[in-house]
Amino acid sequence: METKTSYEWYMERLNKKLIIKSHPRDDVKWILNYISDSEVKNVILDKNTPTEELLPYCEALITTNSTLMLDAMILKKPVINLNLIICTISANSLYKTIIK
Repeated sequence: METKTSYEWYMERLNKKLIIKSHPRDDVKWILNYISDSEVKNVILDKNTPTEELLPYCEALITTNSTLMLDAMILKKPVINLNLIICTISANSLYKTIIK
């Protein structure tokens, strides 16, 4: 019997797609690797379509801190704000900065 993740089960049953719209400056190699290496289906990386064109067709928006959230709210779309903090410094240097 094949084991499926909750995501796979949900997407298959409801016939939904996850569209990942990257920021123009984002390095999308890791996303492409994830999509090609995994068995997760129904995931699309769209680098070309303007976000403003995609937003009216989405059922919900998952984003990090972005004014796009306001656009989605105006369209009465549910919004999930991940509020991620991405650090490129090592834990050791962060510790030293905090202790000083």
